[in-house]
Amino acid sequence: MAKERKKRSMLGTFIIASIAYIVLGVFMIASPGIIVDGINVVFGIVMLIYGIINVITFFLNKDTEENLFLELALGVIAVGLGVFSLFAPLIIQKIVFYTIGAILVIDGLVNTKRAISLKSMGAGTIWLIMLISAAISVILGILSIVFYMNAAAFVVVFIGVALVYDGIAGLLTMLAVSRTKKKVEKELALTEQND
Repeated sequence: MAKERKKRSMLGTFIIASIAYIVLGVFMIASPGIIVDGINVVFGIVMLIYGIINVITFFLNKDTEENLFLELALGVIAVGLGVFSLFAPLIIQKIVFYTIGAILVIDGLVNTKRAISLKSMGAGTIWLIMLISAAISVILGILSIVFYMNAAAFVVVFIGVALVYDGIAGLLTMLAVSRTKKKVEKELALTEQND
């Protein structure tokens, strides 16, 4: 009886998690801008708290033997980043997406060089697949730099779609497992009756 109750509790938790994924995913797809702005606010608050704690720690322990100048420097930088993120979110977004874009472009160019090397070694069609993926990486990197605001929204929408898919897949899996279980139990009951 306790085992059955535990199974039902786990099933309920799984269903609730799947539904939560779907709801969060739909919200992310419908309102990517809110999520992007929200990330800046959360990042800003976290940096502020971290920075203030480090600065306070330095001043409370400055007369001790410990050398806490690194903590003070980190604290000041974190407070600056936190304030900057809260009052200039677009600049933080720009920095983040420029960095991501630059990484994608560099990675794409490196992979282009590797693809050409693979072709010269006669590596079948794998070099072409690598070249195409490298080109996509470079294009995405450039788009991330040029249209960073749209790129931010696109990333949020993409994650939202993934969450909705994961939630629906989870619910469908649970439904399939439940149906299979019932079918097996029915077949076992029929076998027992025939015996």
